[in-house]
Amino acid sequence: MTTIKEFFQRSRLAGICLAFGLTAALTACGGMQQSNLPQPAAPSGSGAPMATRSAARGSVSYKIVQLPTLGGLEDFANWINDRGWVAGAADLAGGRHEHAFLWRDDKIYDLGTLGGDNSLAWPVNDAGTVAGDSVTSTDDPLRENFCHFNIDGKSEFTKHTCSGYVILRGGMTALPALGGNNSSVYGLNNAGVIVGAAETGTKDPSCSAPQKLDFEAAVWEPHAHKVRQLPPFAGDAVGGALAINASGDVVGGSGICAPISPAIGAHALLWRHGKPQNLGGFGGKTSNLAYDINDRGHIVGFSDLKGDTATHAFLWEDGKITDLGTLPGDVFSFAFGINERDQVVGESCDASFNCRAFIWEDGVMRDLNSLVSGSSLALTLAESINNKGAITGIAYDPSTGGVPAYVAIPNHGSLDAAPRSKIALPANVRAGLQTLARTRF
Repeated sequence: MTTIKEFFQRSRLAGICLAFGLTAALTACGGMQQSNLPQPAAPSGSGAPMATRSAARGSVSYKIVQLPTLGGLEDFANWINDRGWVAGAADLAGGRHEHAFLWRDDKIYDLGTLGGDNSLAWPVNDAGTVAGDSVTSTDDPLRENFCHFNIDGKSEFTKHTCSGYVILRGGMTALPALGGNNSSVYGLNNAGVIVGAAETGTKDPSCSAPQKLDFEAAVWEPHAHKVRQLPPFAGDAVGGALAINASGDVVGGSGICAPISPAIGAHALLWRHGKPQNLGGFGGKTSNLAYDINDRGHIVGFSDLKGDTATHAFLWEDGKITDLGTLPGDVFSFAFGINERDQVVGESCDASFNCRAFIWEDGVMRDLNSLVSGSSLALTLAESINNKGAITGIAYDPSTGGVPAYVAIPNHGSLDAAPRSKIALPANVRAGLQTLARTRF
């Protein structure tokens, strides 16, 4: 692991002007913690041009880069930006706690916490701004366990509050809630607008334990001192925002008051100009969430089928929702990311949660493992895809039993060896994937 001191000794990168204004404004919202985040360079405007949708088609294979850890056996990659930087969370040595990380230039940086034991990073935008969640050192008087971290597939209870944060120029700054004790961050656009969920001060007797306060979709604007609330769909109690595009369109979901998880999702939503729009679904009453949106306004997510015994990934375009189905033999699928070429990534799982990462494009869902050679990793989940087609997510390593993060880098050309067939995952890995599906928002 590279330290922040070593990075600055070697780096000649200049900071971005945005950092000064936003950091100063957000300091009023919460304490700033130091973090091992490298100082970002200004994003280049003269990089390689984005490939067109038609140019992306054809024979593509992927080179797999296994990301380093922070001393443990498991890490989780949540986001990859167009510069190839990856944000996520990794177990520390001993596997008792996990910290947010940033991976760039083949080095991993421990981003620290807001004073608590655990943290994770969700998005990193092209300017190098990172946002996520952290346990704090402040007692939660209601003991809601809002962050509900999962360490090695097991839920980690905390008596402390959870706070969304933003990191600029090495400082981790807490983001305010909506009158309650806790907040979480999930999305961020290149303008620096952050979205997530934040508790209100309203005690709701209908909440399922341990949740006691309502929480709503939240937007934190750059250079602003306060958080803005987005309303849930009519009749719903709580909501959360998961992604935001360049136009300010926000996606997520709303539903019943319970600990944050897909189960609360009665309605997958698009907020346009602050007003919620129900995207529809496949007949299920729960697990209806819009997870990502590109700048064309195309949305991906997942929805339970009628009866709530299976979940399928969806693509929503111009008012039409499309069931993306599953890989052969599977019953669950979840779409987590979409790029400007309308390439969609996620995971597809059988009834026992033997899961495989997938990429969907032009109406076809493909097992990402079938497009890889030269790697022993079993790619179980694809979380994010950038506009160059690079993918990040988590895998299973049969040689160590670990669950590492990876980056899949596209190569145009045929595979140089026969791809590996589907493997049966160990029980602990399947249990971890099932826990993620049930608890991650």
